Amino acid sequence: MIINITILEDNESDFITLSDSIKKWAANTGILINIIWLNSYKKFIKSLPTLKCDLFFSDIELNCNNSFTGIDACKQLRESGYTGIIIFLTAFKEYVFDGYDVQAFNYLLKPINYGTINNCLDKFIHLFSREFYYYHKGNDIISIPYNDIMYIEKNGHDVILHTTSNVFVERISLNEISKRLPVFFIRAHKSYIVNINKVLSLRINELFLPNNVTIPVSRSYLTNIKKKIKNNAKKHLPFYVLWDIINT
Repeated sequence: MIINITILEDNESDFITLSDSIKKWAANTGILINIIWLNSYKKFIKSLPTLKCDLFFSDIELNCNNSFTGIDACKQLRESGYTGIIIFLTAFKEYVFDGYDVQAFNYLLKPINYGTINNCLDKFIHLFSREFYYYHKGNDIISIPYNDIMYIEKNGHDVILHTTSNVFVERISLNEISKRLPVFFIRAHKSYIVNINKVLSLRINELFLPNNVTIPVSRSYLTNIKKKIKNNAKKHLPFYVLWDIINT
């Protein structure tokens, strides 16, 4: 899964500082990101009809237009139907309460540093991942907690969602369903997506999951799989899993 991030910031130096911190966080967590920079009010307005992102950073004091602020931009963003996360950037504390009008997720004071971004994005990921997969069966819709899904398997034109206690078949491609999944799901093979939090061990080129399930790992995905699991190992996995990973 890729997290799409848009940054509205007219100061190039501040943009570089922020984007470098975001890229460092992404590298450390193994999360894929895509960053779009809007450096003016004109570019923001032009991009608004087609703007699609999961996370929107906005500087409040925009020097490119004295009558236009980041608050105004985010009001327009919400009015356009945007339901994602908004984070404000500013050097002045007095703006903090203005963020409530657009349901801002956070408010970061400049100068921005990596520690601040790291904590902020960790909270964002926690929120971003607390969702359900909505499975459609006829006229019924079944909500499946993402944490219950162990892995997803390609089967012809369908995919099979394997939970710890059930199986769901849906007519959708593996690439398409991957766009709906939280960041703790990762591609292991051309035919498999795995919930990293369900991994018991990684040995050579196989992932071991509960219920005696084994998932093959393609060579092209192996490095990313190791990086992702190692990053989560200290928080979520038992010691023997980390040992298996280190020694593969």
